[in-house]
Amino acid sequence: MKKLLLLATIITYINANEYLVIEKRLFTKTLGTIKNFSTIHKGYLMATPDGIGSIISLRYNNIIFHEKGKRPSMPGRNKYQIDKYTLLDTIRFILANRPKDVTRVNSKYSLNVKCHNNICHYTRYHLKKHKRYKGYLSFKDDGTLLEMCDKEAKVCFELLEYDIMKLLG
Repeated sequence: MKKLLLLATIITYINANEYLVIEKRLFTKTLGTIKNFSTIHKGYLMATPDGIGSIISLRYNNIIFHEKGKRPSMPGRNKYQIDKYTLLDTIRFILANRPKDVTRVNSKYSLNVKCHNNICHYTRYHLKKHKRYKGYLSFKDDGTLLEMCDKEAKVCFELLEYDIMKLLG
């Protein structure tokens, strides 16, 4: 029993900051797994394709979501996807500041963030297209990002957590 508990603890520690990339369109499907958000400050996130939802992407080593003009060059077969909803900039801003209520105006969009307890709701308004995009970020008590969902992009990043009781049977 102690060995199983130790194994479950090690597995939980190893995968402590992995996030699932989930596309929520007609059917919900998992696109891949992001190891951590450390590259978000460089303007990209790298996911490894896995799951049934990424059968088309299995021929690639990585799926790289990047901001326009910040495409990294990585070795191997990679699928590059431009972040046309400015999700990376929104996540980076909220993770760095975690404001109560703030409005940030850029040349392309304005971002309105309202945080209460551990949930931040945001609204992006595209100044040229006159469209509103909504989403939210939820955090654990220690400040770790738990989930991020954007309604217009129909994509979510969810923290991959293992339930020790399910692992033990």
